[in-house]
Amino acid sequence: MFFIVGLDNRTQRKERGRFHCPVCGGEQTYVRHVVQRAFTFFFIPVLNVGKEGEYIECAGCKSRLSPSVLDR
Repeated sequence: MFFIVGLDNRTQRKERGRFHCPVCGGEQTYVRHVVQRAFTFFFIPVLNVGKEGEYIECAGCKSRLSPSVLDR
């Protein structure tokens, strides 16, 4: 008998809003993504192990930015 276990990153959308994108230079909508590390059993996520990070994605230019861009 064998088991397939491992770790995988899962991305979840947490929040949407509007901000000034420094890349495309306009008022755009954004999506905040949170990346979580998950323990997998036969490729199925079973347990979240920790938070890997988060980023903001601009809906206009699809750039991935640091969450600090929302503080401006």
